[in-house]
Amino acid sequence: MKIINNTSLNYSTIGSIIDNILSNTKGTTHYVGQVEWTILEINGHKITITIRYLKSYVEWRFDEK
Repeated sequence: MKIINNTSLNYSTIGSIIDNILSNTKGTTHYVGQVEWTILEINGHKITITIRYLKSYVEWRFDEK
């Protein structure tokens, strides 16, 4: 797993977000090359989360707008 954090959120908060997403996607099949994204608003912060399923790892990217 690779995490790219371009936000003002700390890694504890990011870890909680990842745990929440993973707990809600159990049983879902993901394919190599698939990209998912969502926009989340936390305490006035508008965060775009991009999840890329690569061949050897999953990349989580957090960007703040």
